[in-house]
Amino acid sequence: MKAQLGKGFWSLTDQGAVSLGNFMTQIILARSLSGSKYGIFTLLFGVSLIFFTCQGGLITYPLSLKGATVGKIELRKLAFASLILTALLVVPLSPIVFGTTLVLGVAPLSLVVILAMLLWQVQETFRRALMAHLRHRDAVWGDSLSYLGQAAVLWVLAHKGGMTLERAFLVLALTSAAAALLQSVQLGLVPMPVRQIMALAREYWSVGRWALCTGINEAASRQAFPWALALLYGPQEAASFQAIMNVLGVSHPVLFSTNNLIVPAAAGAHKKGGVRAAWRASILYGSVGVALLVPYFLLLMVWPHAILSLFYGRLSPYTNFRGGLRLAVLAYSFAYGAVVLEAFLYSFGRSKLVLAASLVGTALALAPSAGSIVYFKVTGAIAGLLTMAAGRMAVSAILTRRTFRQESVPRAAANGDSLADPSLAVKGA
Repeated sequence: MKAQLGKGFWSLTDQGAVSLGNFMTQIILARSLSGSKYGIFTLLFGVSLIFFTCQGGLITYPLSLKGATVGKIELRKLAFASLILTALLVVPLSPIVFGTTLVLGVAPLSLVVILAMLLWQVQETFRRALMAHLRHRDAVWGDSLSYLGQAAVLWVLAHKGGMTLERAFLVLALTSAAAALLQSVQLGLVPMPVRQIMALAREYWSVGRWALCTGINEAASRQAFPWALALLYGPQEAASFQAIMNVLGVSHPVLFSTNNLIVPAAAGAHKKGGVRAAWRASILYGSVGVALLVPYFLLLMVWPHAILSLFYGRLSPYTNFRGGLRLAVLAYSFAYGAVVLEAFLYSFGRSKLVLAASLVGTALALAPSAGSIVYFKVTGAIAGLLTMAAGRMAVSAILTRRTFRQESVPRAAANGDSLADPSLAVKGA
């Protein structure tokens, strides 16, 4: 238990550095760029985020699963091969980035946006390799350099009045490159022959294709809200949507560290002790996350105007979205429940089931979101996000219960044990 809590602490610390850096970056840009320019940054960053999830499904998710079960030398080879595959993946994605900048009227930004996207994905590959062996303590240094470093440089630019969209993406690219270099040294990359890389690519596709679909669906559906607002009402509305989401960014260390811990920990626990051990590991880390999230969420629900004023200033137009912020808190609460359940499913390689939950959640949100965005703009978009998160969690719960029973049957038959029910495990955790 002590060892697990220690790993949890370093995972939370690492994700804290990542999320704090992202949070500060968004706040700095929201305060230093005009509404239209920050809206453009939001839309371009959102496209990069969709492609980031593509890389996550096809490369870093299979790397996390396979890396958790191999030794150090093999992990170093996997990290090298994953680097090559990441570089190749950017080739078909780059024209889409160029097309997006063309639509937004900022085509000269395309090269720096592509560079930032590539280096961000490379650094993510190395940090995921470290985390596959639960080396969160080592990952902290590079992640701090990347995410806290970018926030620090952007703050200096904003303070001196030199902030532009091009410089913002260039800072993201350079800090990611520095962190990737450090983490590659920590890993100690070992080359893998081309033939083995090709075989690994096929294996990654087999393992990650459903996670890819899930990631694209979730990221695209999430980014559909600011894009819909921008197309209907202009980039300023997209900026307002992102400004509200930024406030919830404080909770990201818990959300993402929980997922990062549960997938490898539950996978390893399942290998040693079966489905019950995997469920206990999931509930342990999930419960810690709940304890950390509840105080902040209550604060946002009770004093939304004060929090928005603290982040953006009393005269900022973003302080008018108190109702939207409360809805966003509810959306994040459901999303966290889905994260825990989906991480449990991912640890078994049940990425098809996670995709099903994601698709159903999106389908449930389509019709209500379209109407609410038209009539209520930003607040309506957040209401749609809430509907999507609630549907995703409900379906994830049903599929988790079914998976638990299916995985319990062989072990129960072998040991003479009665089937365990995940709902009872939650109550007893």
